Amino acid sequence: MKRHPRPPYSSTEMARLAGVTFRQVDYWTRSGLISPSVRDTRGSGTQRRFSDDDLVRLRVIAELLRYGFSLQRIRDVMGDRERFGSLIQQIADGVLRDQRKHLQAVS
Repeated sequence: MKRHPRPPYSSTEMARLAGVTFRQVDYWTRSGLISPSVRDTRGSGTQRRFSDDDLVRLRVIAELLRYGFSLQRIRDVMGDRERFGSLIQQIADGVLRDQRKHLQAVS
């Protein structure tokens, strides 16, 4: 049985857990849509490290993409918590519910 990785997550683990590609994680990180809260790259040979909160944010972004939002619209939504906070929270709650179910299933 494959174990669920524990934070801090690498970019590869983040991509797999969020259902997106490594290239998407890399691009979104370089463009500032997501940022690793544990450790960012500092020259060649270093790896980004992400927290559970970063994973939830990435999964919210992935859900918005699945709903048909463009990357620019996602930037707008994620950047305007006052207008879109309830939408983000609803999606995050669903993501967390799914994550808990998955963890219970593999435990």
